[in-house]
Amino acid sequence: MKKINFQKIKNSIFYLFIFCLPWQTIFLLRETFIENEKFQYASFGIYSFEIILLLWIILNLFRFDLDKFKRYFSKKNILAGIIFLFLLWSFLSTLWSDDKYLSFYFSLKLFLGAMMFYLIQNHSFNIKKIAGIFLLSSFLQSILGIGQFIFQSSFSSKILGFSAHPAWQGGTSVLQNDLGRWLRAYGGMPHPNILGGFLAISLILGIFLYWKMENEKKISRILVLIALALNFTALLATFSRSALLGFLLGFLSIIAYSVLKKQKIFFRKMFSIFSVFGAIFIIFFASYSEIIFSRLSDKSRLENKSLNERVEQISEARSIIKRNFLLGVGAGNYTVNLYHNDLKNTPVWKHQPVHNTFLLIFSELGIVGIFIFMAILFLSFRSIGEVFNKNKTDRIFFLSIFAIISISFLFDHWLWTSSSGLLLFWLLLGLYKE
Repeated sequence: MKKINFQKIKNSIFYLFIFCLPWQTIFLLRETFIENEKFQYASFGIYSFEIILLLWIILNLFRFDLDKFKRYFSKKNILAGIIFLFLLWSFLSTLWSDDKYLSFYFSLKLFLGAMMFYLIQNHSFNIKKIAGIFLLSSFLQSILGIGQFIFQSSFSSKILGFSAHPAWQGGTSVLQNDLGRWLRAYGGMPHPNILGGFLAISLILGIFLYWKMENEKKISRILVLIALALNFTALLATFSRSALLGFLLGFLSIIAYSVLKKQKIFFRKMFSIFSVFGAIFIIFFASYSEIIFSRLSDKSRLENKSLNERVEQISEARSIIKRNFLLGVGAGNYTVNLYHNDLKNTPVWKHQPVHNTFLLIFSELGIVGIFIFMAILFLSFRSIGEVFNKNKTDRIFFLSIFAIISISFLFDHWLWTSSSGLLLFWLLLGLYKE
């Protein structure tokens, strides 16, 4: 009888988690309605990828090496201890939060992310395989998103976990010009900005995969180029400015590295990808220039409204921070606190998290929480700047991903409020090893 390869089973489950991460199939535990309007940020459930991740964590605990874990938590690894403090502080915030169930639920998600981080740091994974699986899953999202944008329609699927987004319906993310309302690409995500963020990161991972395919068959390299081309097209169709800016900074970092380090082979491969992206951008711009200009213009009604809302959100976040400077309002309780302190009877669906992750964490976990979180970021990426001082080609891709994460933190909140985004953050943090 053939012996069961326990390690292979665990790795397969982990790779399945990565594939499912962009897909939003959820089993709802609580739906909150106020005046017949669903309060999205006060509702919660269990996602399919969280179940897969939990299974992987449990299987790892069956053969848990306590001595190795103790060594990891030694004085030499300050980061592990600080992440533990952050997790503990999040659970403690349940005590003073308005919605204790919501706060505890959010802290459990942080726990899953932290456990994944610890386990990844103590295991060796095939980064090429991870990049390939993530690229494949994002590729399927891209096909869905491109179809939504071209046909200007979408459909819902409970199994795959996404909703229909009619362009005419209020609350749908659209662009508007003289020709009417244009649906942005959602894919299977709750918002185009989330799809854009995932695609930006998948493009960097896909470029890494292409770079590592020296000995692969030509057809394999062509398939990766096709996936990259479609993912880039879908990224443009999201019209997500933060995702596009993050990807641009990351991609230019890769180009700059190949030029400054005189990596001729590396630059030649990057030039091939650059040519493909350039051709796609020219075609896309020529086809949809009016929509692009309306997106970039602050004179557009929707763009002006979006800008005003973001300014108002920053003002709201500052007010919350001022009132709860030390402790915050509790993990995951930002929008709940907005609702409880609303004197204008604003419709519940209009209460949105501030589009700045740092302000959001400050609001929810106070000065203590944001200080610990900033320490995590500093300790995680403190050596990433060495990429231009030393010939560490692989690290340039993590520098590029860090650029995307940084832009997303500054101009959005999905890496904190979205379950898939939060776990993606911990996944990438875990994969980066000095």
